[in-house]
Amino acid sequence: MSLIKSLYSAGLVHKVGLGTKGLIKSGSPFPTEYKAIYDQYTTKPNSLEANAWSAFVKTLVDSGDWNELDLLLIFASHINNDSEALIDWINPEGDKASLINSPTFTKNEGFTGNGSNAYINTNYNPSVDGVKYSQNSASLGIYCRTNVQESIFDFGLSASSKTYGQLRNASGNYLFRINDSSNLSGVNSDSRGMYILKRTGATAREAYKNKVSLGSDSASSSGVANLDFYVLSLNNNGSPTGYSTKQIAMFFAGSANINVDTITDAFETAMDALGKGLAP
Repeated sequence: MSLIKSLYSAGLVHKVGLGTKGLIKSGSPFPTEYKAIYDQYTTKPNSLEANAWSAFVKTLVDSGDWNELDLLLIFASHINNDSEALIDWINPEGDKASLINSPTFTKNEGFTGNGSNAYINTNYNPSVDGVKYSQNSASLGIYCRTNVQESIFDFGLSASSKTYGQLRNASGNYLFRINDSSNLSGVNSDSRGMYILKRTGATAREAYKNKVSLGSDSASSSGVANLDFYVLSLNNNGSPTGYSTKQIAMFFAGSANINVDTITDAFETAMDALGKGLAP
């Protein structure tokens, strides 16, 4: 049985008509939310790619997680010739993310930093653009496909209040902050996988890797920085610093109400369908 038939049998894809070149025909029964994304692509994904991501979107819509997100960047796109991998899936017709100094794009995998000057400006400022993301109810997610130990920043912003992440630094530790001024840290032997950071109250935060809690504490929130989130580096009061060399497949921001298990499983299922999944 072909992979697309297997996915359909398992209920993970939609039954669609295929043209002679294997592309989805116009009018296929995608969820409205994915159809809006699909319509923004200059070069359309093939049937396997489109069905994998359509199923991902449907899962998040059905679970209610979609409505808890402000920003969803799927860097692991089928192409980026016309900035397809920089579309904000929550607002497909809005501002796209921006590549600075050309991080390397790999089909269905994402963007890789060069460790010296390349990064992504999400063009999402949580202080200005945050609707679901707020000081005491916030979540961030990032999916890393490479195992790299380095003292850099994989995402974040830093002002009087800081939100950032080091997935695996030179000491072999994860290190996170979310709307605060102290580190949540611990041992991490492999930087690959889905990381989700949540602030669920004024004195409650927790970090997860592949659905498993890395740690939690009662650090007090101190505000939401008025800066854009950077990926593959840190936005330090408007200046990039700490450039990462990891490969990042996705990044999201939203409220604390998102379900860690649902988003992790849905994304991993899509990546597995494309032969690019990592999480156990």
